[in-house]
Amino acid sequence: INYFLKLLEMRSSKLQGEDDVPQVHFMNTQFYLKLTGVNSNAYNYAGVRRWTRKVDIFEKDLVLVPIHCHGNHWALALINLRQERFEYLDSLFGSAGGVLRHLRQYLQDESQDKRKMTLDLSRWVDVEYKEGIPRQRNGSDCGVFMCTNANYISRGARLNYSQEDMPYMRKRMVLEILNAQLLDL
Repeated sequence: INYFLKLLEMRSSKLQGEDDVPQVHFMNTQFYLKLTGVNSNAYNYAGVRRWTRKVDIFEKDLVLVPIHCHGNHWALALINLRQERFEYLDSLFGSAGGVLRHLRQYLQDESQDKRKMTLDLSRWVDVEYKEGIPRQRNGSDCGVFMCTNANYISRGARLNYSQEDMPYMRKRMVLEILNAQLLDL
């Protein structure tokens, strides 16, 4: 997953400045674990404070955060700076639990630490998608769904795929990883 997200990040850097392509920062799979601990119950900004020392996430449109849920499932969270909202995409339509609350606190702490200013999030909304996104219909494709969502979202594309596309998406991801290059959507 981290390698695939790195490929997305490299493509995003190349497309910087193109119309309708969001500027995206990708956190890796360890970010949320370091922020919240093994059980996702704690909160520890100090554990991730240095992760953005070379990037100003406030200059981005989106921050994509892979979430490893319960040790056996993957979902994707977004800090959508462009639309002022925190989003949670789970292909099994599970609950975000404390994810959006933790990301809200993270963004406030990041602003205070890096910009030395309090960030007013009172108008920001939390969005947990329970419809309108592709739905997983088995117990094994969550990682492919999460990576495919990240791929489409980072290109500004609609999430217009389904469970039936998973065999193709899985093979495509393997090819992209082996060739260290993404294919066009």
